[in-house]
Formats: sequence, structure tokens, C-alpha cells
Amino acid sequence: MKRVARPKVQAHKVIGLIIIISLILMGLFWQDNTILVTAAEEKENEETTEESIEVIQTDSEGVADYQTFAGFTVPGDILPVVPGTGGEVEELHVETGEQVQEGELLLELEAEELDLSIEEGQAALEQAKLELEMAETGARAEELAMAETQLEAAEESYELAQETYERVEYLYEEGVAPKSDLDEAEGTLIEAEAKLETAEQELAMAETGARPEEIAIAEKGILEAEKALDIARLGQDDLQVNAPASGVVAELDLSEGELIDGESMAMALLDLEEIVFEVEAPAERITEIATGQQAEVEFDSQPEDIFIGEVTAISPTADDDSGLFNFEITIPNRDLRLKAGEFGQARVQTGREEEGFWVPREAVSTAEQEDYIFVVRDQLLREVEITIQEEENDRFLITGDLNAGDLVAAEYRDEYYSGYEAELLEVISW
Repeated sequence: MKRVARPKVQAHKVIGLIIIISLILMGLFWQDNTILVTAAEEKENEETTEESIEVIQTDSEGVADYQTFAGFTVPGDILPVVPGTGGEVEELHVETGEQVQEGELLLELEAEELDLSIEEGQAALEQAKLELEMAETGARAEELAMAETQLEAAEESYELAQETYERVEYLYEEGVAPKSDLDEAEGTLIEAEAKLETAEQELAMAETGARPEEIAIAEKGILEAEKALDIARLGQDDLQVNAPASGVVAELDLSEGELIDGESMAMALLDLEEIVFEVEAPAERITEIATGQQAEVEFDSQPEDIFIGEVTAISPTADDDSGLFNFEITIPNRDLRLKAGEFGQARVQTGREEEGFWVPREAVSTAEQEDYIFVVRDQLLREVEITIQEEENDRFLITGDLNAGDLVAAEYRDEYYSGYEAELLEVISW
């Protein structure tokens, strides 16, 4: 039997086939692993995304109910400046709108009558002193001669006055002279008679010396002369008009050389170190306004600043014309930044203050005219109803069942609900 030879399989072909089969198997294994790893990673990422919640931590500030009122500023006080004596304005030292300090010189007056009064007062005082000296020491020879000369002159004056009176009286009775001439002649006679009596007394005093009561009269004459001189000098002091208090000059309508009497107002000083913000409002709006309440006032002239004042007065009656009630807010103004007549808006706190919290606008949701946020409590989201008190750019000032330090979801999402798990949180700054 003939044996048929089998074809010989080459070794390198077998090896190649094995390698190809191995690569195919390895590729299938790697693909399965990749699919498994990717699925696991996606699941892990999905779980991480679902559990990570961005939150903000609340910080509280006071919130209260306010009412807003419009009004104008007026001076805290208006002090009139009255010279106290009349005269000609010699020099003005201030201008309208100028700030002056207490005691500062405002204006100077000139009055010739006062100068004359001082001169007469000085002369009267010297005469009174001389009379006292004569009463105490007696008269010298020359003083005695002077007294005799004065008596002679007084007698001549009296005789002349007597003759004049008799002549005028006759003419008056005849219907030639008017009654005024007779009255004038009678007055001159009475004055001449008084001077004669005084001259006789002075001569007698010079000749015999003064009695104790006459010395007392002379001493009293000195006191009266000194008092009259002091009054004249006081009037002269009034010629320099000084500021009775610190303030801003207003209502100045004087010029140098102008005459002014002692009872007219020369100018006014406005006290602006405390300025008053006056408000008029209907009765229903001031029922919750009370003295002592704090107010925040903003002015058109300084829109970036807020001035703090206090309600200091409330009118108990309405204005007859407008029917409105007036109340006042006093504002410290030592730097004089505010002037009289400025328009502004005042916010007065009228309700009890409570805690408020700022939250992002995105954290708030509105449903059926109610506002809500989500708060983290016991690792769960809880929906809390809130009230929006104030809006500012991209945030709200809210009140509600919240405490300082609470964690609030930074964004209100549709998938959130009360009881939603909040185990993984990310506190963000905003």
C-alpha cells in the first residue's frame, strides 16, 4: 500500500495566526473594560452633581418699617441783633452769609449826642465833688468871692426874667402876645428863681459851712453824677455792636453812613450748627411719629450722603390754611455743610426693628404672590416663606424664619423641594 505524503505546514504561519487571534481577544477585553470604566465614571459624576449644592451663609442687619417725608431746612435759631443805641453806621465789619463767633465786632456807630452826654456827665461829677469838698472844709477866699459873684449874676438874671414876664403878661392881657410867649417867659422866670435859690444856698454854705444834712446831700449828688456818667459811657459801649452768639449773618440791609435807631434790628444771626428739617403731613401719616424717633435725611445738594437726625417737635394742631400737621427733625450740623432752605427726603422709622438678611436674587422664587427660599436644615433643604423688604441690584433684603449663619441655597432650582437631600454643600462667596 502506497503512503500519500501530507503537505507540511510552515511554523511561521501558525505563529502569526496565534498572534492575530490574541490581539482580537485583547481588543475585545479592553473595549469591555473601557465601557465599564466610562459608565462607572459617568455614574459617579452624576451622583456628585446631584448632591453638590451651592449655598451662602446669611448675615443679619436691622430692618424696620419706614415712612418717607419731603421737607425743607430752616435755621435752628434766629437771633436778632439790635444795637441798643441809635447813631450813624460808621463801619460795617461783616457781610451777609459770613460765619461769626460770639463777641466778634459786627459794626460801629457814631453818635455826637453820646459824646456830649459824657462830657456833661464828667463836668457834673467834678462840680458835685467840688461841692462836697466845700461842704466838708469850708470855702476859701476865692471860692467865697466866686459864690458872691454867682449870686449877683443869679439876682440879675432873676430881675431880668421878672421884668420880661411882667411885660409879656401885660401884652398877653392886651391880646398882643400869644399864650406861648407867656408860657416861655414864665418858664424862664421859674428857672431863674431856682438858680437864685441855689446861689444863695452856696454863698451861705461858703460863709457858714455846711450842716451834716447838706454834706449828705452833696455826697448823694456825687453818686447821682457818677451813675449818669456810667449810663452815658454804657451808651457809648453800645456804639460797638458785637455778636451776641455764634452764627451766620443774614438780613443785613445796612450801609456805612446810614442812620439807625437803637430799637431796630441791624441784622440777624442764624444758628446753623443745629439745623431743623421741617415737614408737613396729613394726620393719618403722623400717627406713628413720636419725638425721639431717629430719621435718615437725604438732600438733593448732597445725594451721596445721609444725615442722621431726631424728631424733636410735633405740632398738636393743623395749619389753618393747609390742614396739615408740622413736625421737626433736628440735625447736627457743626461743619455747616447744610444751609437753610435745602430740599430733602426724610425716612423715619415707624415700626419695630427685626433681623433682615441679604440673599442673591436667584435664591428667591415667587409662587402665588408669595416668596420662598430654600434653607439647609438637618442636611435637608427646607422651603421657607420670606418677605422682601428691600431690593438692591442683584440681591434682596428679606425677613422670615431665619437666623444669622443659616445656609441658604444660592439658586432656587425646579428640582429642589422640601426634604431634598443636602449632604454635600459648597459655601460660596457672593
